[in-house]
Amino acid sequence: MSALLRIERTSPLHSLQDYGRVGYSRFGLCQAGALDRFSMDWANRLLGNPAGQAVLELSGGGFVAVFSARQSFAVTGAYAPMTLNERSLLPWRSYTAEAGERLLIRGPSAGNHVYLSVAGGFVAPATLGSVATSLRDGLGGVHGDGRALMAGDVLVLAAQVVPDQAVPRSGLPNYRLPLSLRVHPSYQADEVDWSGVLSAPYRVSKNTSRMGVRLAEGPVIRAPAMEFSEPIALGAVQVPPDGQPIVLMNDRQSLGGYPKIGCVWVDDLYQLAQRRPGDWVSFVRESATTPRSF
Repeated sequence: MSALLRIERTSPLHSLQDYGRVGYSRFGLCQAGALDRFSMDWANRLLGNPAGQAVLELSGGGFVAVFSARQSFAVTGAYAPMTLNERSLLPWRSYTAEAGERLLIRGPSAGNHVYLSVAGGFVAPATLGSVATSLRDGLGGVHGDGRALMAGDVLVLAAQVVPDQAVPRSGLPNYRLPLSLRVHPSYQADEVDWSGVLSAPYRVSKNTSRMGVRLAEGPVIRAPAMEFSEPIALGAVQVPPDGQPIVLMNDRQSLGGYPKIGCVWVDDLYQLAQRRPGDWVSFVRESATTPRSF
């Protein structure tokens, strides 16, 4: 049995995402996928969905949708006011909607991206093994054409109901705290004066997107010039001519010619994705043998 989720209001920043297309950068395609995989994984875990099940990434709020049948769903990520038929909801929990109930998610008070999952998952055509929306490449999404959600879209659901659950309070992220980004140094790192890089924080710039998080108002990084382009990994820290770093995210280009001082640990990237323009972040230089803490 299937159900429907009818989209009444949405924005160009709302899309269907999973883990993305891994292994296709050599063809010039971007990875796409959820920017905050920690929140995405919890959204699925609350419902008993398999890891990597597609979710809706709702950036900036302004989302309204109606369930056609009884359906369990979960909301994680940014902290945003939400209602289900005028009943207030809390994030980082799962709920059960009845047929005809309307879900409204407003703009977040902390964080950037809300993740909405449904029990059993969304039904969408996969391209190159993924339904992740890539606007640049015209791949993935609800209809497989790479566009963002639009009012009037109808998403097919599995129509499953599971017991309601909540993430323990001790496990909830705090997006208001200053963030330290652990960086694995690159082969160019020894030519950079790290004492200046680590001595002061940077602000997240308003010129930030799914392609990369631009940082500003921090120490100017003097990195060696490059004479060629090379592949770019997720989390790479590029240094453009103005010396203010850019942390490359899921929709990054496959090749780049700016020098790279290192790569941010992936679990720190999920926190970075939730930081808003004006928030403070800093860099911590780590070795490849430093043990992780989750």
